[in-house]
Order: sequence, then structure tokens, then C-alpha cells
Amino acid sequence: MRNCSVGVAQGDDVGFETSIYNNTILLGEYKNPIEIGKDQCHYRGIIGKKHVGPADVYKYDYEETEFNHPMLQVARNITNMKLLVREFFATNASMPFLLYIGFNDCHRCPENKFGDFCEKFGNGQPEYGVIPDWKPQYYDPAEVIVPPFLPDTLATRGDIANQYTVMSRLDAGIGMLLDELESHGYLDNTLIMYTADNGIPFPNAKTNLYESGMGEPYLVSSPVDRSRWGQVSDAFASTTDILPTVLDWLVVPFPTYKLQGVTVTLTGKSLLPVTHAEPASGFDQVFSSHNFHEVYMYYPMRVIRDKQYRLLHNLNYYAPYPLATIFMTTQHSRIS
Repeated sequence: MRNCSVGVAQGDDVGFETSIYNNTILLGEYKNPIEIGKDQCHYRGIIGKKHVGPADVYKYDYEETEFNHPMLQVARNITNMKLLVREFFATNASMPFLLYIGFNDCHRCPENKFGDFCEKFGNGQPEYGVIPDWKPQYYDPAEVIVPPFLPDTLATRGDIANQYTVMSRLDAGIGMLLDELESHGYLDNTLIMYTADNGIPFPNAKTNLYESGMGEPYLVSSPVDRSRWGQVSDAFASTTDILPTVLDWLVVPFPTYKLQGVTVTLTGKSLLPVTHAEPASGFDQVFSSHNFHEVYMYYPMRVIRDKQYRLLHNLNYYAPYPLATIFMTTQHSRIS
């Protein structure tokens, strides 16, 4: 039995769905990637941030997301997320599964009383509640590393220190979820992938395709070959490689179908070979595109990046660059 504890997608849909803006557009006979491997991953679940719609297209067998719970409880409360993972496994005793887990701790916090990054949420103080499995870690703003694309100010350093705190919560949550895989006997037959969809939520990072906007984590753990565990690869990878990697893991061919009369083909490639050995070739460049964050933030970019150069094309460079955050902090207001 092969399990895949990751959600999959080929590239981007047009926009995303939130309670504020419903930007999702599906064209023609769109095939939901979650359905492609359904014969091999018989039980499909999502816990945490879903962020896409409509619900009748993106259907899981088990769903505990911001669409039926407060986002704080399903995407930041790591104790509650652990219990939901246990519930998912309890309702699926033997079938191969796909489990997508969406943390929200890398994002800024709309619930302002919990701080800019919800770093106060669950910290044990009476007004902020308790997350039993989290012991908050705090960081001295004077000691954080300020990226060169941000102004080195007290506000910037405070923001970074607060984000470090919530990232420590995310890290603890991932550790607990790996423990759940192990305790349920799935760790030795589950492909695990971890990544993010944008750079850090700061100016010059999130929703642009400069180096600061494309610097995202990308970890792949295959139980087949542990000799590569803990190693860093120089291979260039993209989120478009997630779907072909999972299909390769499940030994499932990509279906033949058309969108608006054009045959759909995979734009990414499987990363499983990289989990066995460092590739000599074939992973030397990556492409990326961005159109908008919110529907009113149209600022299209295209990029090709190799190991020496980055060519970035801003198609609408006369337009003002939109700051991609709904909830402005004092620092951001000053910068903009």
C-alpha cells in the first residue's frame, strides 16, 4: 500500500477562494487533480487551509477546513489538527490515502488581537487561550536576520521576530503529524511533500517573482530510499512537479483530455529520481508565472530561472505594484 500525504495540483487556478473574494475560475472540462489518482488513493482528506473552490469540484472524502471551522482552529491550533489527523486515520483503517494539510502559520493574522502573525494565539495567557502541544518560543528582534530587500527598522525586526514565533508553532505541528504517521504505522509507506505557495508576507517577497518571492521551502521524503534523507539537492523544482511526482509514486498515467480544444499535458516532472540520486541533468531550469493575488491586483510576471541567471518579464510594468496583503501593518503602511 502506498500513501501520499500531500495535496496535488498542476500549476495555479485563476485566483483563489476566500470568504472575502471568490476569484476561482474553472475553464471547460477541468480535471480536478485530486480525482486523477482516486483509484489508488481511495480515501482523500484535507485538514486546514483549503483556499480553493468551488466545493463540488474540489471534493475530499474528509474535510475539516476554514469552510466548516474557524481558520484558527484548523490551521493554527496544532493540538486540534493532531486530533483531526487521528480522526482521519480512525475513519480509514486500511485504504491507501491522500492527506493534504494546510498550515496558516506562515501568514499574517486577520484577528488583530492575536498579533500581526497570530503569535499570541494559544500562548497560555488567559485572553489568548492554550494550545497544549505548543510551548511558545520568543525571539529578540535585535538578533533576527533582516533580508536585504527589507528596511532594517525596529518595525521590520519586530515583524520578523513575531513570524519566527509562529513558525516554531508550525514546526512543532509538523513534528506531531509525523509522529501520528509513525504511530499509525504509515511512516514507512508514505510519500511526504512539504512546500509553500509564495514568499514571506513582506514587501518585495510575497506575490512577485524576484528571488525573494520564489524562495520557498521544498522537502520530499520517500521511504523507498533513505540514503537521501537529510540531504540538500541542487535540482531546480517547482510546484508543478508535485502532481507528476505523486502520479509517479502511485504508478498512475496522466489522463488525456482537452481544455478549450487544447490537449492538456503535464508541465512538471517527477521528483522521485531526485530522492534516489542527485541528477546530472534535467533539473537545471524552472519557469514561473504570476497574474494577480486578488482580482483587483493585476500585475502579470513571467520568469525563467537557471543556475546562473534569472530573466523576469513584468508585462504590465507601468502599473503600480499592488501590495499583496489585506491586513496592513504599521510598517507596511509606512512603506507604501
